Amino acid sequence: MKPSNAIQERVQEFLIKYPQFNLVTPEKLQQLAAQVRVLYLEPEQVLFSQGDPRHPYFYVVRQGSVRLLQQDELQGQRLVDICDEGDVFGARALITKNNYASTAKAAEETLVNGVPVALFEPILHENPEVALYFAA
Repeated sequence: MKPSNAIQERVQEFLIKYPQFNLVTPEKLQQLAAQVRVLYLEPEQVLFSQGDPRHPYFYVVRQGSVRLLQQDELQGQRLVDICDEGDVFGARALITKNNYASTAKAAEETLVNGVPVALFEPILHENPEVALYFAA
């Protein structure tokens, strides 16, 4: 019998509650959950900044919230979105392969799941419904 990995199981149970992941086969979701990186962010901690090269992960808020901010010459820094539990962010870099278009900053103590892009890309190609969710 294979030993249980409680963190992996909790990650999988969390992810399956959300549309972009509940369309993934249980086997692939289990493989994905095993490679998810759980990150703790302190209030005001920046996970990535506008213009940074993309990370090997996209992110899902597990607990807390993350503000997405954009800097422009005319308006200065403006709030683009607030991501809370279950929200995905940093995925634009996954789709476009470009640098980040915004800054991700924790609004409070926050836990995020870093989902490996390399493992998720094949899921996008195999599952049109998942790809459609991310494209939207």
